[in-house]
Parts: sequence; C-alpha cells; structure tokens
Amino acid sequence: MKEGEFRNRGLTFTIMKKSLLLLALISLVACKSKKAIAESKKTSEPVASMPDPVGIGATIYSGYTKADFDSGKNLYENNCGSCHGLKSPASLNESMWKGAVANMAPKVNSNAGREIIGEKEKDLILKYLVSAGTAQRVK
Repeated sequence: MKEGEFRNRGLTFTIMKKSLLLLALISLVACKSKKAIAESKKTSEPVASMPDPVGIGATIYSGYTKADFDSGKNLYENNCGSCHGLKSPASLNESMWKGAVANMAPKVNSNAGREIIGEKEKDLILKYLVSAGTAQRVK
C-alpha cells in the first residue's frame, strides 16, 4: 500500500465519520421539530367540547352534584376496574348499567371480604355512568 493511499483512506474515513455524525444530528433535529409541530397543533387546534356530564346528571337526577359525580367516578374506576378493564360509560344504557352494577357489586364485596359497594355506592356509580355516558353520546 502506498503512503498516499493510506492518507486518502484516512481522509475518506474522516469524511465518512463526519457525514454520519451530521446525518445523525439532522435526524435528531428533524424528530424534535416534528414533535414540536405536533405539540403546537395539539394546543392551537380547537378541541371539540364534551357536554358537562354533571349538568346532564343534574337534569336527570334531582339534586345531583359534582361531588356525587366525582364520588361515583372514583368508586367506578377504583372498584370496577380492579378485576377487569373498564367499559366506556357510553357503552351501555341506563337499564343495562343498572343490571351490571347490581350484578357486579356483590362480586366486589366478596373479593374484598367486606361491603365496599352498598346501596348508596351503587347509586353513585350508576348515576356517574349514566351522566358520563349521556355526555359522551351527545358530543
């Protein structure tokens, strides 16, 4: 191998390293730019608003409050989701939810070894599901 060939190969290797580094840097910047654009689109586009589920609940159930909604949601998410995935509130109608809550509450209580879901809690869960489900279907 001649001395000039070695220098040319070294120069070629250096150029390749720099090219790869430049390509990696461009890729990184491009990914960051796409992410920044996606984030800006999220915040700048108008969001379709869902009707207020608490307001809907109050029109269906006399005296229904945000505290009732929050309690029902908490009970549903923490108890009904402990053994299986949660269904969307919009997936069933009121009579179907009433049957599901009535059937599942004893299972929750049995698994816990004590009563967690009594009549008041069943009522809160049902009202949450109907209110949230109605709001989801209306949007």
